[in-house]
Amino acid sequence: WANLMSAPLFPNLQDTDANFTLYNGPSFKNWGLKGPKYFSFDDTDDHGRTVDTMVPTANDTPLTLEAWAMTVDTGSGWQTVLGIHNTWTQIGFLNGYFKPGRNGGGGNTWVGQFSISANVWYHMALTMDSAKIGTAYLDGVQVGQATVGTGTGSNGRFNLASYNGTGSEVLDGNIGA
Repeated sequence: WANLMSAPLFPNLQDTDANFTLYNGPSFKNWGLKGPKYFSFDDTDDHGRTVDTMVPTANDTPLTLEAWAMTVDTGSGWQTVLGIHNTWTQIGFLNGYFKPGRNGGGGNTWVGQFSISANVWYHMALTMDSAKIGTAYLDGVQVGQATVGTGTGSNGRFNLASYNGTGSEVLDGNIGA
């Protein structure tokens, strides 16, 4: 991330370590001269992803997904914020809800769904332990815990604002940087 923060954004920008690429020109913004920085995604095909073997995704590997994010449209279906390819482990928005968990591989197993509003920043997180217990947090408060399914695949990549890293189920909103 640090390399992306200091670089101008162009379509298909790669960081200087060549580990992360942004596709189709999400814009890079901030609030005021010294305000927080964020990426704005257009609900068309803007997205980002790491290299394919960047993320250890064995099904019993403990992990945490977290992000500051907002959606500008609570009625446009599934919007991925952050996910791991090949495991279907993700956090995102679905029709006015924060929805963390796994949506494939071992079945649609979600920690829950938690009401959100459009145009509001949320800190969202999903932790998973080796027993596949997922714990969801919204703005620092634990909002749910459940056993989640088994993903498939043994390696993967992080996808930002896209379910599969190719521009599907994209975010119409912002992700903090």
